[in-house]
Amino acid sequence: MAKKENFKNSYTNKIKQNLEFFTEYEYIYKKNKLFNQLSSENQDLYHQSKTYKKLTNKDYKKLYDRAVNISYGIGHIADTVGLFTRKIKKPIQGSTLNKGDFQYIDFECGDLYLRKNVILKNDNIHCYKIFSKFVDKIDCKLNRFRWGMNYHVPTSKKETNKLINTQTEKHSLLCGPVFITTILYNFDNKDHILYLTADLIWTDLKAVVKLIKKLKNLKKIIFVDYGSIIIMEPRKLKHKEGLRHYIINYCNNLKFKWRSSAPRLKNSIHLNKLKLFRKSIQNNVSIEFFNSDYDIEVGDFYKDDCQKILMDANVIGN
Repeated sequence: MAKKENFKNSYTNKIKQNLEFFTEYEYIYKKNKLFNQLSSENQDLYHQSKTYKKLTNKDYKKLYDRAVNISYGIGHIADTVGLFTRKIKKPIQGSTLNKGDFQYIDFECGDLYLRKNVILKNDNIHCYKIFSKFVDKIDCKLNRFRWGMNYHVPTSKKETNKLINTQTEKHSLLCGPVFITTILYNFDNKDHILYLTADLIWTDLKAVVKLIKKLKNLKKIIFVDYGSIIIMEPRKLKHKEGLRHYIINYCNNLKFKWRSSAPRLKNSIHLNKLKLFRKSIQNNVSIEFFNSDYDIEVGDFYKDDCQKILMDANVIGN
């Protein structure tokens, strides 16, 4: 027999969600008639429920249904006027899942039209300490893992104008997502390959080693550029020269790029770090570098054959 729903809890959670929305976005939507009407209805409902005594589950069911109807109106505002998000200068921790054999941590990284001179390497290094603390809390073996960086970008002149005209000191319009992944394991294809953006070589890699020891059936580690593991870009974007060109040229974010910025290796502490990284993981797990900074052509340009350096240091190869 199915467990009877506790409508007191359902109502309490729903009315709390509604109150948070109206409190958070009051000065943004203050001239919107529907917003003000729904806000008043929600306040009346909240105050009524506080004055009632000895409410039954059936009574809470009626209150819950009214709160749900108000939330439908909130959804209509979001669809027609637009949702707003906090304006930020640096990434902040977003959603996480830290239970079971699939876990993830995502960071909210702001709008690429409003944030200027965004360097993916710097954003990742900024988030690394939070990622490290997250890994320390993992207490089971993982089949899947993701560290995601969630950016946003306006997709048209109309949306850009709306973004500019509606922004406040603390908030801006929530535009289409650009999901970029820093670490990925078995997310789409269960190939048992751990993909790491090469920017992570600038960190101490200790948290990455801790993560590796918690992955099930890991076969290979590949350091890559961002272009290899972008999950999604805005569906509405129809820029002929692609998302990267759009962000750099149209959004004037000149330092944004898909290529990572891995450090040079010759006579550097980073090579020693990679040697220690190699020794810290199982011998049957191979390591490869498919990032532009360490490929052969770039090596020739720098007179610094990174693949050979990595092989001589026993970081890659047999």
